[in-house]
This record gives sequence, C-alpha cells and structure tokens, in this order.
Amino acid sequence: MYFNNHVHDEYSNAALGFPDVVNKVEDVIQKSYDLGLLGISITNHECLSSHIKALQYYQKMKKDRPFKIALGNEIYLMDEKEDETNRAAKNTIYPYYHFILTALDEVGYQQIRELSSLAWGRAYFSRGIMRTPTYYADVEKIIKRNTGHIIASTACLGGFLDRMILKWKNGEETAKLEIHAFITWCIEVFGKNNFFLEIQPCEETNQEQLIVNKAMIDLSKAYNLKIIPTTDAHYLTKESSFIHKIYLNSKEGDREVDSFYATTYLMDEKELRQYLRILFTDEEIDILYENTKEIFNKIDEYNLKHNPIIPQIPENKLPNFKIEHTFSNYYSKYNNFAYYANPQRTLHEQYFFYQIEKGIKEKICTNSKKENLEKYIARLDEEFEQFHLISEELGTSIPCYFSSMSKIIDIIWEAGSLVMPGRGSAGACLSCYLLDITQIDPVPFGEYMPFWRFMNIDRGVELPDIDTDSESSKKNEIIQGVVEYFGEDRVLSIATFSTLTSKTAIEKSCKGLGINNDVADYIKSMIPVERGFTWSLRDCLEGNIEKQRQPIQSFIREVEKYPKLKECALSLEGLITGRSTHAAGILVGNDSYTNYIASMRSPKGELCSCYDLIDSEYCGEIKFDLLKTIATDKIHTTLNLLLKDGIIEWQGTLKKTYEKYIHPDILEYDDKNMWDIIKNIYSVFQFDTKISERALNLTQPHSVMDLSATNNLLRLMAQPGQESPLLKYARFKQNINDWYEEMASYGLNENEQACLKEYLNDSYGLADSQEKLMRISMDKRVSGYTLKESNKLRKSIAKKSAQLQEEAKKQFFEYGEKLGTRKLFLEYIWNVIFAASFGYSFSQIHSASYSIIALQELNLNYYYPPVYWNCACLTVESQSDDEKDKRTAIDYGKMARSIYKMKHHGINILPPSINKSNISFTPNREDNSILFGLGGISGISNEVAREIVNNRPYDSFIDFYNKIKKNKESLIKKQKIITLIKAGCFDEFNENRIEIMKEFFSLEYEEKKELSLQNINKILEYDIYIPENLLTPYMLCKNIKNKMNFYKQDEKIKTKKHYMVPKKVESDLLYWFPNLKEDVDFYYENDYMIIIDKNLDRATKPYAEKIKQYISNEDFIKNFNNIGKKILYENNIEENNELEWAFSSTSFYPKDQHELMSVNFDKYNIINFDLLPEDPSYAIKSYKKRNGEEFVWKQYDLYRICGTVVDKNKNKRTIEILTPQNKVISVKFNDETYSYYEQRISQGDIEHKVMIDDSWFKRGTKLCIVGYRNNDYFRAKKYKNSIFKHTVLLIEKVLNNADLIIRSERKGV
Repeated sequence: MYFNNHVHDEYSNAALGFPDVVNKVEDVIQKSYDLGLLGISITNHECLSSHIKALQYYQKMKKDRPFKIALGNEIYLMDEKEDETNRAAKNTIYPYYHFILTALDEVGYQQIRELSSLAWGRAYFSRGIMRTPTYYADVEKIIKRNTGHIIASTACLGGFLDRMILKWKNGEETAKLEIHAFITWCIEVFGKNNFFLEIQPCEETNQEQLIVNKAMIDLSKAYNLKIIPTTDAHYLTKESSFIHKIYLNSKEGDREVDSFYATTYLMDEKELRQYLRILFTDEEIDILYENTKEIFNKIDEYNLKHNPIIPQIPENKLPNFKIEHTFSNYYSKYNNFAYYANPQRTLHEQYFFYQIEKGIKEKICTNSKKENLEKYIARLDEEFEQFHLISEELGTSIPCYFSSMSKIIDIIWEAGSLVMPGRGSAGACLSCYLLDITQIDPVPFGEYMPFWRFMNIDRGVELPDIDTDSESSKKNEIIQGVVEYFGEDRVLSIATFSTLTSKTAIEKSCKGLGINNDVADYIKSMIPVERGFTWSLRDCLEGNIEKQRQPIQSFIREVEKYPKLKECALSLEGLITGRSTHAAGILVGNDSYTNYIASMRSPKGELCSCYDLIDSEYCGEIKFDLLKTIATDKIHTTLNLLLKDGIIEWQGTLKKTYEKYIHPDILEYDDKNMWDIIKNIYSVFQFDTKISERALNLTQPHSVMDLSATNNLLRLMAQPGQESPLLKYARFKQNINDWYEEMASYGLNENEQACLKEYLNDSYGLADSQEKLMRISMDKRVSGYTLKESNKLRKSIAKKSAQLQEEAKKQFFEYGEKLGTRKLFLEYIWNVIFAASFGYSFSQIHSASYSIIALQELNLNYYYPPVYWNCACLTVESQSDDEKDKRTAIDYGKMARSIYKMKHHGINILPPSINKSNISFTPNREDNSILFGLGGISGISNEVAREIVNNRPYDSFIDFYNKIKKNKESLIKKQKIITLIKAGCFDEFNENRIEIMKEFFSLEYEEKKELSLQNINKILEYDIYIPENLLTPYMLCKNIKNKMNFYKQDEKIKTKKHYMVPKKVESDLLYWFPNLKEDVDFYYENDYMIIIDKNLDRATKPYAEKIKQYISNEDFIKNFNNIGKKILYENNIEENNELEWAFSSTSFYPKDQHELMSVNFDKYNIINFDLLPEDPSYAIKSYKKRNGEEFVWKQYDLYRICGTVVDKNKNKRTIEILTPQNKVISVKFNDETYSYYEQRISQGDIEHKVMIDDSWFKRGTKLCIVGYRNNDYFRAKKYKNSIFKHTVLLIEKVLNNADLIIRSERKGV
C-alpha cells in the first residue's frame, strides 16, 4: 500500500482555463480507496476549489480500513525578478515551474490558502493563459514563520528540479549548481523530513522521465532525502486514457498527448510496481512505499467547517451616534425591543438600535402611521426576539447583519444604481424597512407579510437572507464601493464552476473526435430543455420513468452514426470545466478571508473566492446578494429621459429623486382609472409575456394584492381534468358564491367552510401563496402543524417529486385525523386547495414586493407620457443603452419584438436620422414617437455613432461623405456607410435609399480622366466595344507575350526575349502581320514558331496607336466610368431590396411595410394568422391496433402562414416571425422538426468546412409554415394525408411581381 501525493481532479480544468483532467472529485477519491491506496493528496494546478467537496465526500464514504485525504496545491514556483521579466516581455522567458505543497493540518492549510491568494492576487494573462506565480520569497515568509505544517515534493517534468536534471544530463554544467541551490533552499524552508524527491512511472520509451527518475536516486543519496512515487493522476484508469485524449483534443485539435500522459492515472500497488521495476528492485520499491506511508502518518484530520461570521461595520467607520431613547416608555412592556437599547450591548448592536430609532422617527412618526406606533413597536419586539435567539444559537450577532446590509444599500445608491423595493421574504421585516434595506412597510399588510416567513427559530436556526435588486450595469462600481468600505481583504465575489451539460459534452466529444461542428450543433439541438433544465444524456438515450421521459430515437440514431461519440459524451457529461463569478452574490467577512477561504480570479480578472457559494458558506463566509431585474434598468432609464426633457426635477441625488417621484411610500395605490390602463401598458414587470398579458385581461386587477394573486396564480398548474387556478380565480372573483357552492357540494360543513374563508376569502377561494398553505396547515382545525412542519410541507409540495408529495400527504392526513379533523375536509384541502401548488408555489411576500415594482411602472405610465416608458423599455430590452465605449452585444431579435409590440401599443418608431438621432433611442411626446438610435443599428458601434454626432450638422449626403473622408482616422469605413444608408439615416435628403446607395458608390469610384493601354483588360471586362480589326491583332500579340509562352532570353541582346507562338494562332499571326519575316522576326525550332518580342512590338505598334486614339474619346471614357460605377455597386450590393435592407439593419420595416405584404395569399394557400380560430378546430380520428385496442387522437385543421424570422429560442423550440400584417407571433415546433430546420449543413472537417445550407431560422429569413393556431401562438404541424407536404418552406426571393421563389428541401440532407 502507498500514499499518492500528486493527484488532480476536474477543478484543475477550471483553474487552467483549458482541458486537462477527467477525474471527477468523488470518483478519484473512491477509486483510490477501491484500488487499495492509503490515501491521496488533491493537488490541482494552483487551485483549492475542490477541497471542501473532497473532504465532505471523504467524511461520508464507507471505509473499513485506514485511508486519508490530504489537501495540497501544485503551485508555479519562480523568482520575483523572473516573473517581472516575463511580464515586461509579454512572453514566457522564464518557466513557471511546478511544485507540490501538501498541508499536514489546518495550520498548513491556512498557509496554503495564503500562498494561493497571493499567487492569484498577482495573476495576469500571457499568451492566452492566466499565470499565477508563487515567489520563493512568499514561501519563505509564510512557511518559515511556522514550520512543520506542510510537506513539499518536486512535482513532475514541469518542476524546477526535473528540468535542471535534464539540462545537467544534456551537458549543461551550470545546472548542477542550480540543483544544489534549489535542494538546499527546500531543506532550509521545509526541513529535511518534510521535503521529498518525487518520481513518476513511465513507459520505457519516455527517456526524459527515466533520466529524472535515475538522477533522483543519486540526489537522494547525496542529500540524504527520501523519494516518493506519485502518478500525477489526470484520469482514473488506463482504460479511460482515450476519453482523456479526446477531452484534451477538444480544445487544441489534434494534440500529441500519448507519451506525456501515458501513465498519469491512478494505479494500484502492483501496477505501479511494474513500472518502477525499470529502475528499482522490489526491496527498493518497498522503501519508496514506506516513504509515502510516512506522509500518510503525518496527516491530521481537517475541520474547516465554521459558524457564520457576520460582518460588522468597521469600528473606525461607525459614525458618532447617540441613542436618544425616544421610545423608552415602551421598554418595560416590550423587553425584546429594549434589549438592543441596553448600553451593555456591544457597540455594533447599539448602533443597530440607533438606526432603528432613527427609522421610526423618520418613517413612522412623521405621518399618519404615528397613530399606530405601538403596533410598530410590538412588531419590532417580535423581530428582536428572533434576532436574539438565533444570535445565541449561532454565537454571533444578527443585528450586525442588518447594519452591514443597510450600508451596502447606501453604497449601491452612491454607485449610481436604483435599489428596488425588495424581493423575497425580507419584505416582511420591519427592521429592513426602517433601515432602508427594503422600501415596503409590512405592518399595513398584516398577515399578508408575516415575519415568521422571514426568520423564526422554530423553523430552524437560519441566517437572514436578503436579496437586493440593483442595476447590472453598475455591478463593478457597487463591488468596488463595498471593497473600499469594508476592506479589500474582507470582500470577494463568489466563484462559480461550470460543468459540461449533455449539450456541451456532445460538442466537446465531437470536436475531440474531429466531427464537423455543424453536425455537433445538430445533434445537441435534439436534446430537449424542459422548464429551463437540459435533459441528461442518460434521459435522452434511456428515458427516465420518474420524470416521465421517453428515449429520443432520432437523437439515438444520430449519435450512433459516430463511433465512440456516445462513450465519450457520457464520460464527459458533468465534468467541471470552467470558472466564473456569481451573477449577484458577494462575500463580506469580518476579518481577512484567508482565515477561512482563499481567493482566485475569474477569467475576466475579477477577484473571487476559491470555493463556490456552498463551500464558502461551509467555511463561515456570509453572502450578500446584489441581484438584478430588467425593471430596475427600465425605471432608471425612464427617470433619466424624464429628467432630460425637464418633466421631473433632479433632487440632488439619485436616491432623493427616486424618493420624490416613485418611492413606494408616495405611490398612488387606489386610483381606479390608473388600474384600468394596466392591460394596455407595454411590458409590465412580471407580466410581459403573452400568457401573463392574458392573465391581466382575465383577472382585471385593481389593487396590489389583486396583482400579486394574479402573479402567483398564473404560475400554478391545473391538475389533470381540473380548471386552471387562474380561470377559477377569475370566476370566483366575479361571483364568490361559486366557491361557497363548491365547498358545500363537496360536503364541507359550515365550520369547515368558515375556517377556509378566514384564509382564502381575500383570494377568492384559492391558496395563492406559500404563506396561505402554511397558515392553513398550522390551524388546529386542520392539521395543527408547527411552523417548522408547515415549512417542510411548503417545500415538499413545491418539489416535482411524487414521492415527497406522497410522504407530505400522509403526514398531513395523520396529523389532521389525530386532531379529529374530518377526512373529507382534509381531502378537500389537499386535493382542491393545495393541489394547484403541487410542483410550484410562490411566496406572497415576494409577489407583493414585486407587484409594487409593477405599481411603480403603472404610476410612470399614468402620470407621465407613456412614450418615455416605451422608449426606456426599447433601449433596455435591445441592450443598446450603454453609451460607454464598450457595451454588451445588442439583441436584435429582442429589439424587433419590442418595436412591433410597441407599434401595437400605438407608439410609432421612426427610422434613424443622421442629423437628429442620438446614440440611443429618443422619445418625442409631441407625436408619440421614438426616434431610432444610431447605436441600435446593426454593426454601428457607440464609437462610430459618437463620431457621427460630433461631426454634425450635415447638409446632404455628399456633405456627410466629404466630412468623413477628410478625417483619415475616421472609424466610419465603407461598410458602415452602406449600413447607415440601408437603415435610412439619409432619408431626410432622399427617401429613395437605392439612389443614395448609388450616389455613395459613385463617390467611392475613382473616375478615370484618361485611358491607356494599361486599362485594356478592364475595358474588356466591362465589355465595351473596340473595333475588331484593331482589338484582335493587338490582343493576339499581347497574349503571345504571356509568361507561359516565354522561350528564352536573347543570347546577344539581353533585353530581347523570345516567345513560343502556340500552334493554334500561328496562322492568325501571319494573317494579321504579313510583313513579319522568317529568320528576321521569327524562326522555327523543334517545329514551333519562335518570335522575338521587340520585332513583334514594332509590328503591333500601328494597332496600338489606333486603339489609344479610340479609347481617348470623351464619350468612351464617360461610358467606361459609368460602367465602373455600376459594377462597383453590384459587387457590394446583392439585392436592391430596401425593405430587406431596413430589416437587416434596424430590425423593422419602415412605414408598416413588409416584404410579403403584396404576395397573393390564395396562390400559395397562405392565410392571415389573425383570421385563424384562437381555439383550433379538429376532427376525432381513431384506428384499431393489432391487439384490438382502439387508439384515438385529435387531427387538427391545418393552415399555412408566412412571415420573417425575428428571433429563435433553441431551448423552447420556438421561433418568432413577423407576419405581413406586422404582428410578431411565436411558432412552436417539436424537437425533431426544430432541429432539422435550425441546423447549419456543411461538408468537410473542422478546418476545411464548406457551407451547404444555412439555418432556416436565421433572423431575416422568410418562411411559410404549416400548422394551427392555439391562442396567441402557432403550432407547426403536418400530417401524412394533408394537402401540405412540408412543414416549412423557405422563401428564397420575392420577385417584383410579388411571386415567390420557394424551396421545400434542405440542401445536403
């Protein structure tokens, strides 16, 4: 048995940024145990990220013999000056040598964390790789101050000692001195007993490793050091080497990996012994194994778990404060309220109470709420009791969390971002409201916002979890502000680690196997995505009974066409491959993070935790969520537009401006006329899909709670055979007696009905939230659950697990029956009231908080011209709002959807103007229009748009052209100008864009003032007439003097050349030039006429002179230039289709036109989508199976619609098309049909690919689609016996007479 001190897992891939290892964490530990090893050290490439998961697996795995896990790191060791030289040279002059450190205990692991954090802190990119050097000085400083807690070994062939040995054996004598200095340094730093020489197994053909292994024997004797064998394991077994090779090649192509990685896998004692016998005897090998046992014996257990460490505001940043005890008259009655006012509490807890006291004065005592002051004090008393109890359980101070959170909120505002009213259950916390963490006063909402839903020790000892919505564009400024305030050694972004999904596993495997990437795209497109979750490969190949998934036969057929693809993809699926940062979370600590975790950097250079969120929290770190909603950006953009036009006034700060105009405390809540317009507003928060828009029309909300209920209910699913919750809500709302009758008909008595009315009357008989489910279950007339039990019930019901729901049902009935509750009553609650929430349920507090955001939008639309809101939405949804030099890519599909939806809401979108458009979109309240922004044009960057704006005004297109041409450094090149013309930027000078385009190419064309014989080829290319009796002899001579006909240099006069006259033109030559004389002008050799160039030129000269005279004619030159301009235009512009130009550049057709609006629908059997029945008509069909069983199905009436592709969603298998009536509709396909038409078809391998047929779902493509309408979407469908033979037809061209050129089949299939 031996201990393997050099083992990698999948997290090495994430740290390196490229494929390296195929060992999954749990697999490598389990395999090591199964092979009989004493243990392993996890030593990833400058990466600690897997260590917590490794420890947790180790702790839970079954072990019946000694086995240990050690935590280590393979660092890149070098001298600081060498690193500085590399950075300056921007190249790897000095290598980054590998070196192994293994922690023997928790002290050693903290040293490794500190070293790793230093390495990542100075990380930089060099030639596409993030370099993370550890300096010798770092190791000396950190390890020498407390030695004996880390062992070191010399690593692999990438290590310093190994490389110096190879240099020494190659004749470089200075390497011997380097070897001595290095070993001496290692002994001095780590101690002789904690430094080991490392050898590794290899094939006999691996001469480098054999040389190193042999030299290690000599060095061991010379310095009295011990040797350990390791395997530098990158894959599990010899049999999995193929998978490893394919994975490596998925990045680099055909990468040579066989020799280097041939033995880098886990080996049992016997297999390793076989390799070591090349140089060692069995007795010597036994000693090597004993050396590894020495390491095994030194390793202690690690305990890295820590209670949460709540960050406090740094004492030096606490303001001078004094508790006024304004509400001391309540102290005696409300002891918990008084608890944190006690001067004996910690300074930070007293500061918390000071903030609360200040909040009460400002938010409660200055308005009508003052009349209910004691109610607020009582609520705080309830909250403070929970803070106190949970603080004692966790050994921390919960109030410090709220003070720190309130400071983070201040920092968000200072960074220039809005803060939204709140989300999640934090809205039920009055303390949050008083500290400005949330903006909604929970007290008036009563039982709608119970505090126990946020925090309660009866539910379990949990930290508060407060999520805050801010603007995504301000994330960097916010994080920087938090870092500056709390300290750079206390704040980190949170690392995330990506795995290969089924789709990416197919992609990687195809690339590694050399399969065309278009084939890979097609295969992976066949993998379904269900409710945001991608099916696993096992589900696709074998099905999943629990999830009711059937194998996908078309996918199986495609995969099986390619040998090894299935095996590779299954092996790679789930592998950790990349790292990033949490979209919203940051960690804030109370002291240096290296006391608990370490740092690393994301590929973008952002400093983040080395662990993911779960592992960071395991170590005691606290997460603060800075989430984002698109509504935040929309509201802020609306405010900016209103400020710009002077409709509202700036109040000195963003926060004060927000508080004056749209803070929840000043919003209008009850105006009926305002609520009446909600269904006509463009993009209400949480109600911007077609389904949710229908929900608004159905429920007609006129209050926040109405809106909240609608938001909750539209997410609930109807049980089979039952009415949908939303329809039921609308029906009961219209007549509540329908619900009462339902209860009575079910058999409920008056007491049971009264019980449910207490909870459900306000939501018309439906349990529209998690809180109502919990409150009903806690009622002693029902099942009498405790808070903890009701919380468990909530979670079980929300899970999509039949087993969990069945267990929850069993307990619910058992508890109820023990209390004497009638079974029929329990059945009604479970099967009718609770059933709608099976698989999903929503928090009332969260929903109400989000409904307040919708109310803010409603206020903005009601009290200000709606065009501002629409313009803001268009700007944000198209992602064209960033006026910085760098911006995220514009989503042109979303832009098109937004534009046409706005047109439907009565907003006119005007094409961009070269003189009037800003970079972003501009609202005009006078005519209710939005002027298209220059930055929104496809291919026009903000820098280009800014140059256009800075050079204004322009009097004409020629004026614009001349100004641009004067600036040699202009960013506005030819292609940009073409795009601007297509977009309609110059319509103010001439609405005919084709004429403007021709004018542009006329200006671009360099006119010839005179022509010479040098232009003869271009004249011929332009097909301009020159008399044949001049042109033929001239071109004959010119062609004879082609270099292909060169024969030799003249022997006497070197300037003369001899050309061989092709046989076929000999007679023509003599015909046109009868004066040529044999043996003077030409001669014969080997039966070929050889002519002398000078003599031929002399004979040709009269023809040349006449041609020069002919082409010098003014009309000839004018004709030449005209044709040149025309050809230049045609070479750059494929189609003179202004509508197609407009759509490709701005994502909409001007003046409500459409390329297909003139098509004869009857001729092509096309119908207007709006004329189709919303509920599809069908016929019942049936047939009998062989076993006699009758199979019945619905066969729908099919129709053909047409339109332009606006956008596609691969996961949902949908495309959106713009119909000729300028309506955007969704078209749904089944998996196989979608994949068939979406695929790009090409031939050849990855390097020599030829496109055969592009995707038919590309934006701007025009299609005819067969299927049926179902409400607001179209379902693509075709039957074998239908008159329609194809589901989709590609419209290749619309002719001038509105006829269509149509293709029905994919090319290359």
